[in-house]
Amino acid sequence: MNKWAWSGSLCLAVLGLMAGLASADPIWTIGEFDNSYAEFDLDPHDDPIVAEYRIGDPFDTFPFGLGTDIGSQDSTINIRFDAVLDVPSIFTICWSPGQLGPEQFEVLLNGVFVANSPLRVGTIPAEWTTDTFNVPAATGTEHVLTLRHLLTIETGHGTWHDALQLAPLNRPSFRPTFERFSKSV
Repeated sequence: MNKWAWSGSLCLAVLGLMAGLASADPIWTIGEFDNSYAEFDLDPHDDPIVAEYRIGDPFDTFPFGLGTDIGSQDSTINIRFDAVLDVPSIFTICWSPGQLGPEQFEVLLNGVFVANSPLRVGTIPAEWTTDTFNVPAATGTEHVLTLRHLLTIETGHGTWHDALQLAPLNRPSFRPTFERFSKSV
């Protein structure tokens, strides 16, 4: 199996495992988990340094990458959406550090730090990886999930996106008690 097929299978397998933690109905999904950024905006030269995307907009207006190459890749992407986030959520992103250097980004919800992605190093050929982040519950219904590139042009050249998804954390309704446990033994 070649590296592309293996890394693609890994992205799909991790997404499948995370499906057990997230509910069947995501809050939103951007793109398709298909190891390709073809559905996104592939001409970032006219993108602003801070790109704004609203859930429901066409995928071809979402930047395919995140980086610090001003005029070439975005350094920050704000994803605006309306939802009730009264329970924690799982943010899943399938992405690639590309073919050159290390890459890393941070995730924020409503301006509050959520997590940094792992530091990943690009390979030739480029490989896809899937990372998940626990997103805390939040008040209100208007939210902004922010992705911000953390490395300089001297160290990183930008990320590529395959797909992004936010889904509420699945909480089991069954809580075992001693009585139920003793009856099942």
